[in-house]
Amino acid sequence: MISTKCFLLSPLSKIFYCRAIVYFAQWHHQKNIFVMGVNMANIINRDAIGDMARRAATKYGDKTAIVFRDTVLSFYDLERESRRFSHLMHSFGIRKGDKVAILAYNSHYYPISLIGLGKIGAVQVPLNYMLNAEEIAYIVNHSEAKIFLVEDALYPVIAQAQTQGKFPIVQKWGFIPLGDSMVPEGFFHLPREMAAMPFDEPQ
Repeated sequence: MISTKCFLLSPLSKIFYCRAIVYFAQWHHQKNIFVMGVNMANIINRDAIGDMARRAATKYGDKTAIVFRDTVLSFYDLERESRRFSHLMHSFGIRKGDKVAILAYNSHYYPISLIGLGKIGAVQVPLNYMLNAEEIAYIVNHSEAKIFLVEDALYPVIAQAQTQGKFPIVQKWGFIPLGDSMVPEGFFHLPREMAAMPFDEPQ
């Protein structure tokens, strides 16, 4: 018969044991912020772009991740907005392997779209804003991008080419209004559409 003394912990062991329980509880609470109601099979330890923001949100939480003009995003915010972007693209028919082009200056929508597309296995096609309309059209068409996101300040670069049908491969146009510009006809308002999306982890 095994003596119950074998199961007794020394005072030092008790300290380590209690600390381990506390650390686990803190980690589990933080982790559950983003996994409640989510298929756990989708939460795996992998080095994929779509998972980077989730792990960073779990680790850094409310710490500042991105500052763009008056917009300040924490790591939680970055993960949440990336998820909303994922759901929006999925609702537009974007699936694994599909491409989404983006023509914009450096803003928070670059990492949001990059991470969001990674969550559903899609690919971001970033475009150099110094290119002309003909060069942009070639890249977009060659990449077979189904959706083209354009920042308001750069819309004039492709406006004429867009109305002339130079982008036959593009199925949907998105507008990123960082200023006071009106949304052109035929474009969806990216921030507004994202705000209507859920922020659970895409499956």
